[in-house]
Amino acid sequence: MKLRRNCRVRSLAALAVFWLLSQSAILAQVTLKVAPGSAVAGGADSLNISLTSGPGGAPVAVQWTLNYSNSDLTGISLQAGPAATSTGKSLSCAPSAGSVRCIIWGMNTNIIPNGAIATANFIVSRQAAASSALQITGSLAASAIGSGIAVTGSGATLTIIHADAVTKLACSPASLVTGTTAACTVTLAAAASTATSVSLGLAANSANVTVPSSVTVPAGATSAAFTLKAGTVNAAATAIVVASLNGSSASFLLSLLPPVPVIHALVCTPATVLTPGTSTCTVTLTQPASSTGANVALKLLTPVAAITMPSSITVAAGHSSASFSVKAAAVSTATTTSVIVSLNGTSKSFSLTLALPFGGG
Repeated sequence: MKLRRNCRVRSLAALAVFWLLSQSAILAQVTLKVAPGSAVAGGADSLNISLTSGPGGAPVAVQWTLNYSNSDLTGISLQAGPAATSTGKSLSCAPSAGSVRCIIWGMNTNIIPNGAIATANFIVSRQAAASSALQITGSLAASAIGSGIAVTGSGATLTIIHADAVTKLACSPASLVTGTTAACTVTLAAAASTATSVSLGLAANSANVTVPSSVTVPAGATSAAFTLKAGTVNAAATAIVVASLNGSSASFLLSLLPPVPVIHALVCTPATVLTPGTSTCTVTLTQPASSTGANVALKLLTPVAAITMPSSITVAAGHSSASFSVKAAAVSTATTTSVIVSLNGTSKSFSLTLALPFGGG
């Protein structure tokens, strides 16, 4: 009876130990992760593989397999990272087509801290796809007492940049009046290995813009500049400028505006006003005003108390001139000033003299 009780106690103890060990393995979670990144097609680059231990995780050795596309990446090799070398660990790897099996180990029981345990170096094929996946599988970890620790592998995507691809097109200013120009810059994903010609043009249904057929990005440069010119439009319109290279493209939206009227002339009659009296002034524009009319600002070069005139006048839509009155009260001393009209950054002036009334002086 006593022997049977002892056997039962031992069985329960063994079950308890097994349960504790299994729970320890579950709690002691370790994650291996490949860092995402980007690389230029045809160039060399690298990505880090990092380790993160959860509660109770204390790995002294870690093993994993790195899987990759051997059509996108070649010459892959791994070197130990600072988290491994700082604890006296070494890295051993066995490569094969599309994968490499590695282990971080050492003749010590030092715990591997969180951080980069390895760096994967590689060369990106010039014919690589726009992105390439790297995965970690077959991961194992061991504690200082030799027990296994659960490991989760996490992959990443490597974004591959093709140097002979257009990434950006920008123009300044973005709004152009008929006959004016804009400076544009086309940018590649990376420096051109040789002089590279980028095709230029306009998208369908774009307004009249003169654009060169192409622009050349010099070897070693990432961008090139060109100038475009707005053609004639009678109403607001848009144009989409397109730069393209090897199937890649970038575009820029331009706003085109009809030419704006500016001041052409100002004449006042009479030029000498016998006070009290009135002079009629006519302002003429270079072209008819738009559908909203043109608001012309008026002022005197030198303020004269005897003169009364409006502060502005509107040239009606479709018209190219308008008149206004300058009224002068009687003055005791002859006075000369100038009437100034302004519109859209242009102005004209006309000299006006106020003379004494007959019998004055």
